[in-house]
Amino acid sequence: GAERQVRLPLGCHHPLVPLHLHEERPSYVVCGGAVFTALSQPYLQHEWGKAWERRAPVSLVAKALNGSKAQRGEQVVLLSQLLGHECVRGYDSALLANSMVRALNGVP
Repeated sequence: GAERQVRLPLGCHHPLVPLHLHEERPSYVVCGGAVFTALSQPYLQHEWGKAWERRAPVSLVAKALNGSKAQRGEQVVLLSQLLGHECVRGYDSALLANSMVRALNGVP
């Protein structure tokens, strides 16, 4: 074949879901019995084991394996669990656990 010059713009991939926490403890917020945390691969491994790619919800696996940050500081926030508190009485913890937060007070 003939020699060709090709211009190919290169960029960095900034994964949406961190692969490691680098000695940091996971961050979380508790609000009225609801526990929120950022999705990370260590979290997925803790919740679903080494085979998390097959066991975790498809939406979380897709974010972990294919998600890219659109802006600095972007992360996937989960409602990880509901604690026994009057503010969350009547909500089904099993149904809501590990749900992605899509908006807060109507703001995505």
